[in-house]
Amino acid sequence: MAKQRIGLLGGTFDPIHLGHLLLAVHSYEKLDLDRVIFIPARIPPHKGQPAASAEQRLQMVRLAVGNDERFLVCDCELSRTSTSYTIDTVKKLQQSLGSNTQLFWLIGSDMLEDLPNWREVNKLVDMIDIVVVQRAGQPSADFSALQPSLTVEQIKRIQGQAINVSLIDISSTMARERIAQGLSLRYFVPESVEKYIAKNKLYQNIR
Repeated sequence: MAKQRIGLLGGTFDPIHLGHLLLAVHSYEKLDLDRVIFIPARIPPHKGQPAASAEQRLQMVRLAVGNDERFLVCDCELSRTSTSYTIDTVKKLQQSLGSNTQLFWLIGSDMLEDLPNWREVNKLVDMIDIVVVQRAGQPSADFSALQPSLTVEQIKRIQGQAINVSLIDISSTMARERIAQGLSLRYFVPESVEKYIAKNKLYQNIR
């Protein structure tokens, strides 16, 4: 029996935007995945405190995913009171999903330089397939940034899993700045998320 192929997309999602969804769609197609699971982080280790609460960010991700059967949302990191570490999440998901599942952790190429700083990254790379998503038209990802934290074999494995996709240039920072400036979020985030942000008056006082 073939293993179930599951993509994992972690992030702050503060807020989730169309770029996140397109990354998930392209990864789903290019890697022939059965599902992509969105995993909002409670306290990301390498970022500041999110502007929206964990509950608000989770709700926005659920609204963005909607009824799309390709996607699921996991609140496993939000149940923790401590910092969210990828290796802890992977261990928990491997236990719950079982040995007949192959997991792929999806990261943007802009996060590659930070990968050596992840907790127990050597163990993580051997536990799960790390897939670097390279945006078309951007400079090629610099895999040498992974030296000397990872072995040559580990780096080759990550490099071999990299995929190229066509993505729009949107970030959560850009979305928050637009709100603070009184600008529209239309075509930046899903309509359901735009309405939720407006209803709850999120990000309005950020400067």
